[in-house]
Amino acid sequence: MLRRSIHNLSSNWKLSIIIGCAGVALLLTQLLYLKYNPVYQEMRFHDLSVGVPYEDFDLGIRMEIADGLYGEIETIPGGVRIRNNRLWRIGPSILITSRPNPDRSDTFSPTLIAKWQTRGVYEEIPEYAFAHLEINNHDAVLIRMLQGRNMHMMGRIISEERIVEIDCTPGQEDEITYMKLCDQTIRSVKMMEDEEETEDVMEFQPATARIATETEGGGESP
Repeated sequence: MLRRSIHNLSSNWKLSIIIGCAGVALLLTQLLYLKYNPVYQEMRFHDLSVGVPYEDFDLGIRMEIADGLYGEIETIPGGVRIRNNRLWRIGPSILITSRPNPDRSDTFSPTLIAKWQTRGVYEEIPEYAFAHLEINNHDAVLIRMLQGRNMHMMGRIISEERIVEIDCTPGQEDEITYMKLCDQTIRSVKMMEDEEETEDVMEFQPATARIATETEGGGESP
């Protein structure tokens, strides 16, 4: 009996030690996760957010697509669809379309702005958020909303020549991280017409300077 009691006591001590070691290991794991996970997430976001230059003369835009969103490019009527395919789940995608601006106005009308701003309430759209802003000196709106099971961020940018629309979704990826990538990508859109206007101004300035110089020189001659 005494030997059996000693054996049971020894077994209980071993079990207690094992449970204690497991608890300490779990605690250390949690502490390491809390300490290093933010650093890992920051490094991961930095890698995913590296911009990949993209331009499309048909759409009239240049932009930098976050590397985490960039993938296979498919041409569709009026635009392109870019998919970062995943093997077992739906990956992120971007749908970009461009159409002529018939009104030649460089701002969205107050009626449209009010409609987009209140759409979430009237149509009871989950997680709807609206922002009216400028993107690279052009009037624009950003709309965040839930469609089906996936979040979407939609951007609309207007110039005198065209209206560009971007619909970006993280698919089944990390929603917080990939919605940031969508926001970053949409805000990078630049209109090619702006660059053409800048080039025209640069070409015109030297000619203007020559005319001014010749006029001044002519005034000094007898």
